[in-house]
Amino acid sequence: MLNFLMRQTVRILFGPGKSGMVGELVKSLDKKKVFIATDKGIVQAGIAERIVASVKKAGLDHVLFDQIQPDAPAKFAEEGYKVLKDAGCDSVIALGGGSTIDTTKAINLLRFNDGPILKYTEGPPAWASVKAAPGLIAIPTTAGTGSEMSDGVIIADDNHLKKTILSPLVMPEYSILDAELLVGVPPHILASTGLDALSHCVEGYLSNLAAEITDMICLAGAASIIKWLPVAFNDPKDIESRSQLMAASALGGWMLANVHCNSGHSIAHVLGSVFGLPHGFGCAYAMPPVTEFNAPVIPERTKKVGELFGLKFSGNESPGEIGRKVKEAMVHFRDVTLKLKKAKEFKFDPARFGEAAGLVLKEAFQLFNFRDMDQKQALALIEEIYA
Repeated sequence: MLNFLMRQTVRILFGPGKSGMVGELVKSLDKKKVFIATDKGIVQAGIAERIVASVKKAGLDHVLFDQIQPDAPAKFAEEGYKVLKDAGCDSVIALGGGSTIDTTKAINLLRFNDGPILKYTEGPPAWASVKAAPGLIAIPTTAGTGSEMSDGVIIADDNHLKKTILSPLVMPEYSILDAELLVGVPPHILASTGLDALSHCVEGYLSNLAAEITDMICLAGAASIIKWLPVAFNDPKDIESRSQLMAASALGGWMLANVHCNSGHSIAHVLGSVFGLPHGFGCAYAMPPVTEFNAPVIPERTKKVGELFGLKFSGNESPGEIGRKVKEAMVHFRDVTLKLKKAKEFKFDPARFGEAAGLVLKEAFQLFNFRDMDQKQALALIEEIYA
């Protein structure tokens, strides 16, 4: 069976101010009425108004759907599709962070596939049934999820459990990466979303699908985030650092579509489902202990990640010592350099840790972890996160 390692079909407009070209882009595609999906925060920040102005300038009609919620509840994909269909829109724009882009991917999927959307989340056979869903334009307002370049849709069911669709046929056709849209993002959000992007690059390098051609991209993306995220965190208006982060985040998203992530994302998704932990924070908390967990079977790869954080190794360290040192460097970057709040400052219930550990083992990204994990080990990792 042919199993192609890499593909990328997203066409990218990149640079400060480029989001103002979205109307011109839609018009060039010979579309007439645009469905713009976003959330109320983006509307209140005035970002949606900029996109609407560009669409109007191009002489196009539009519908603004601003009901999307964090963690991408599936019902908003269904509701959004109904609005789109009733309005007769022939073009779709996703404007926002990862939840918005994922929800809009689902809305666009329903343009070409029968619902309900959750039937496409039931593993590889369901993913293979997805028909092509072209025409989506993604405009990210965070440098984090990389959803504008990935083949994934993460949506939540009625019980708040996060479900996954993996298919290259749901990817955006176009993405517009405009660093100006990151100006004004609160520092803690910039940090958590940036750590999400970092986890895509690091976990992609520590994925069992990794190869030399993806390693180069994952390592370069991770190095760029480690360099530029503190700059952006400390300077709320610096455009260069934000441009670098948007580029690295997009590369991480690209790798999501090729080598995926490892158990770090499994834990982050489950903690989001069970406790409502925001995804970027979940990735930031899970990546260090999972990296240590995997170190015994991939010590040299783990060491390479540590070197990105400035670590030096004598060559005499055991795999366990390598894992511990790299975990500590990650935690220092997260907690000291970026001053991220602790996991235990969010709402959680230790009585549900066992339940969460069981869900971790069933999560899709476990497929790409180098080391097998049992429920006892998953529980220990969750307990460490909240220690």
